[in-house]
Amino acid sequence: MALPQPDRFKPSADTFTCELRRRDGAAEIVLAGEVDIAARPPLDTVLHQALGTEKPDALVVDLTDVTFADSSTLHWLTEVKRTADASGARLTVTTAPGAVRDLLAITGMKSHLSD
Repeated sequence: MALPQPDRFKPSADTFTCELRRRDGAAEIVLAGEVDIAARPPLDTVLHQALGTEKPDALVVDLTDVTFADSSTLHWLTEVKRTADASGARLTVTTAPGAVRDLLAITGMKSHLSD
């Protein structure tokens, strides 16, 4: 008996998590799972929460546990950069070695990666 394959066009809610953490003047957005167009509404909400009322000195986007990212993720990251710059927060993106890190490097976003 074959297991059903996940539908990329209708991802289940448990394929993505997003959490905002604050510490020492920094806001950290921690993502896990598959980050695609379906994740955009919660991503926009957490970005607003991270930079909205409390103005952190630094914003960290942690993609270490992201297993899939598409062009909508890249678009969101450019919005993160623009918003962080406008609020005066320094942006750092952390990733694990692999496809997501390679995607950021290929598209020229590597300058924001933490090594």
